Amino acid sequence: MKKPILYVDDEEMNLELFDMLLNHNFKVFKANSVDQALELLDVHDDIEVIFTDWRMPNRDGLELAREASEKFDKHIIMISAFMRNSEIDRAIEEGYLSGYLPKPFDRQRIITEVDKLTQLH
Repeated sequence: MKKPILYVDDEEMNLELFDMLLNHNFKVFKANSVDQALELLDVHDDIEVIFTDWRMPNRDGLELAREASEKFDKHIIMISAFMRNSEIDRAIEEGYLSGYLPKPFDRQRIITEVDKLTQLH
């Protein structure tokens, strides 16, 4: 059985690319906003790992990380084209984020991160 993961990004092309790259390894859920992601997490409590874009309209990936880590017991990894910075480092130190990966997507690195994080449970 494939492990379920969630990818959150406001750009449809990124959602589709992520799904194409990883649907052979995982059951990929996709959300195009923080609110949609939280709704999916309410329904699918078996999702252990969330990948989220940082910059999105209305609410960003750091807001999702804070809210999802308080409400759910999930691992959250930021995937962004923006450079890692003190704001992301602080979220990792405070435990809201489990890590950071740069775009473009690195399929093998994502698989390795999911395996590493889900073996901790």
